[in-house]
Amino acid sequence: LLQAPCVPRSANAFQAPRPSVGAMGNVSVLPPVAFMASAQGPPQPAVLPATGWGARWQALHLWSGNLGRSRPEATDSTAIGCAALAVAAAAATAAVLPRPQASAGSRPPRSGALRRKSRGLVSLSAQPVDFVDPGPSVTPFGPAVGPLRPTRPPASGEEEPSWEEQEVAGCNEELSRLAEAGDAEEAAATVEGMWKRKLEPNRRSYLLAIEACTKAQSEEAEALAEKLRTELEMFGPEEQPERFQLAPNVQWNRQVRQVGCGIRNTLNWKGRPPLPVAPHSDCWLIPTQDEAAVDMAWRQNELRHLGWKVLSCKPEIVDMLRNKNSLHEHFRSLGLGEYVPERFHCPRDALYPCILKPACGTFGKDTCVAYCSDDVVRTAYKDQIWSIERRIQQEQDYMATYYTQHGQEKDQEEMWAETAWKTEEAVQRMLEEKEREELWDKWMLQELLPGPFEYSTTLLVFQGEILDVAGTRYEYDADIYVWPRVELINTEYVAVPGEHLDVMRAALEGFSGICNFNYKLRPDGKICIFEANPRVGGDLAFDVPKPRVRALFEKLDALDFR
Repeated sequence: LLQAPCVPRSANAFQAPRPSVGAMGNVSVLPPVAFMASAQGPPQPAVLPATGWGARWQALHLWSGNLGRSRPEATDSTAIGCAALAVAAAAATAAVLPRPQASAGSRPPRSGALRRKSRGLVSLSAQPVDFVDPGPSVTPFGPAVGPLRPTRPPASGEEEPSWEEQEVAGCNEELSRLAEAGDAEEAAATVEGMWKRKLEPNRRSYLLAIEACTKAQSEEAEALAEKLRTELEMFGPEEQPERFQLAPNVQWNRQVRQVGCGIRNTLNWKGRPPLPVAPHSDCWLIPTQDEAAVDMAWRQNELRHLGWKVLSCKPEIVDMLRNKNSLHEHFRSLGLGEYVPERFHCPRDALYPCILKPACGTFGKDTCVAYCSDDVVRTAYKDQIWSIERRIQQEQDYMATYYTQHGQEKDQEEMWAETAWKTEEAVQRMLEEKEREELWDKWMLQELLPGPFEYSTTLLVFQGEILDVAGTRYEYDADIYVWPRVELINTEYVAVPGEHLDVMRAALEGFSGICNFNYKLRPDGKICIFEANPRVGGDLAFDVPKPRVRALFEKLDALDFR
């Protein structure tokens, strides 16, 4: 390809490439050239037409082997090489075709990246462009007939509404009908359903639902109307700009909107490419999951380049805080081991009952109370147990089929009994081996802290210094439990003692961002931290008073840290 002759600019020749910026910087594309087989000598370079869809059309013919079959002397490898080069040339041509010039008074075609369901995401690879068919292209096999896919309709002066906007408009039509009929319960249920479907009701949605409740003229309907009015007032003005985006979407949007300072939880970005583009230059990006917090720390400079405000630190610090095993070791290295639960490395040596949880996990997933070593091993190694059961079942099925094919059919009940005792024997043997071994680092086996009270403290931290604190105490209906499989009795906003903050501050050296600590108090009043989350916790979304949450986010915005 590097030795290919230059191609003159003509109707059917390669046009000047438009550079596309990708993860490796500026990319320039060579002219689309394929090597055609020749009986008189080595393969000769042949220019593939690049205008319109000619290159792609010819690539399909090359791939079907027409070019190779047209010359009997060409080998199969030559035909395959021609096809591969033609396909590569077609792809390169499609990536650099120039955009059509927009006529006066019309807007230019939008990039395909903005047509995705998750709007605002961009890829680190070459950005897609819009194509139109410039007319028929002449190929060695005749003219190419039309485009290979429908062209986009010409741009109008008004932007097409998004899928979410169309859905909200449809729900508003239904609410208008319910408002005329005075159906309060159905109108309130429609608003609830919009939130559950991740559709954000607008001001008109709420006003129509309130109108339906008012027309119903009953005490229950009036209570619903008052609830909707209060929520609408907490949202603040509808034209309020988006100032804080919590990502990924964990369905907290309704709760955080009630804070009233432009917080949203609508971006479903989980930390991997493609990276999101900020809606404007004054919006913060804040994680709601631990994995997103780590990825955000790794990509914080790229995110700032895309317009976001990001408060983060070294990714190693964020990863240490979210890993329960690493956090335990971190406290012990600081000489603060008395402020974390005792950790058991071997299931046989644990003091039961105790807590088994994933080292990295959120929202209590896969966490359980273990009452013996058998509970620990069966939970931590359930995939291996399933593999053993599956292997033995497959072996028994094969043996039954084998004997049947050779005229010796075994009793079905005997086969079932044999499968059962073989499986139990193999699983028990594995359990006995694993309970004497050190538990692998994917899991954390720790001391159980009994008591109905649990504390959650959210901190706003900048370079290890605590700027703001919000504490919550939860009361449950049991002393031994695993959240969320327990009934909540009471929630109370509380002050956090200074000695508790001193312990947290020691663990947060070098950290910047929002961090949440979960802990209990020992009988002597000493704090015992069992996990930390370097992200926004559910306490801010649901339990901390909204004015207090607003004050914390306003303090974050005052940093103006990019």
